[in-house]
Amino acid sequence: LSEGIKNLNCLTTLDISANNIAADGAKYLSNGIYRLNSLTTLDVSANRLGPEGAKYLSDCIESLNSLTTFNAAGNKFGPDGAKYLSECLKTFHFLTALKVSGNDIGPEGAKYLADGIKDLEFITVLNVAANKLGAEGAKYLSDGIKNLDSLTTFNLAGNDIGPDGAKYLAEGVKVLNSLTTLDAAANDIGVDGARYLSDAIKFRTSLATLNLSYNKIGPDGAKYLGEGIKDLHSLSTFDVAGNNFGPDGAQYLNEGIGTLNSLTTFDISYNKIGSIGIQSLSQVLKTLISLTSLNLLANNIGEDGAKYLIESIQNLNSLTTLNVGANELGETDKKILQDMALK
Repeated sequence: LSEGIKNLNCLTTLDISANNIAADGAKYLSNGIYRLNSLTTLDVSANRLGPEGAKYLSDCIESLNSLTTFNAAGNKFGPDGAKYLSECLKTFHFLTALKVSGNDIGPEGAKYLADGIKDLEFITVLNVAANKLGAEGAKYLSDGIKNLDSLTTFNLAGNDIGPDGAKYLAEGVKVLNSLTTLDAAANDIGVDGARYLSDAIKFRTSLATLNLSYNKIGPDGAKYLGEGIKDLHSLSTFDVAGNNFGPDGAQYLNEGIGTLNSLTTFDISYNKIGSIGIQSLSQVLKTLISLTSLNLLANNIGEDGAKYLIESIQNLNSLTTLNVGANELGETDKKILQDMALK
């Protein structure tokens, strides 16, 4: 492959993802791509490169000044690999998308990465999910993104940043004026983290997608969240699955989503809201006329709750996807709800 591509001077896109080339393969590959000055998109994800492979890769791509999209996800770079990559990132002045999720870079690697990205003025997409960042890593990254005025999509899901990390993240989010997508799922931010982030997203009125699923937010956190989202009139996708809201949390959230007229996708599955919770939500669900997808899976709604749900969505003509599985519904109610989603 290395021999075959090294003279393809007009090549703009190179995808060698999921080939398990490992560090040795990266060494050979480096001899082939360093002269591809027209390359704008490079995907080396899922190749088991490791830190050694990251070094070979960074040595050869730092001369690719035209690169706009770089995907190096799932390579287990570790902190050392992040260090090597951060140096070459500084030369990618036109980079618009960087995906380095699933690399176990940890807090130390986050520090290097933050230094590498801080001056990338054209970057719009940054994905650092599943990197074991912790709160310390979140702090470094928050500092690194504060000057990225073009950033529209930020994904740091699955990093166990906790409440303290959420506080640092909130500081970064407050100044990202172009942000439209924030994915902070599975980070155990808890009640306090929900409070910090809710205060931050109030200022991000252009936010269209927000994923805070599986964060142990609870009913008290839902209260903060409801307050934080109520003015996000551009929000179209909202995922808060698996947060143990219970009936009270559903009621608090209800106060926020009632103003979201642009909402098309709403996932509140695995929250045990029960029949009382769905009764509260039903008051605002009927007003969400743009809603196309509603996920209420595993919420203990029961037959009493089904009546409120049926009444609330019967005039939502845009609704095409409805998940009410694992809710102890009667067969008649299931049939009615299925027919509604297919109408």
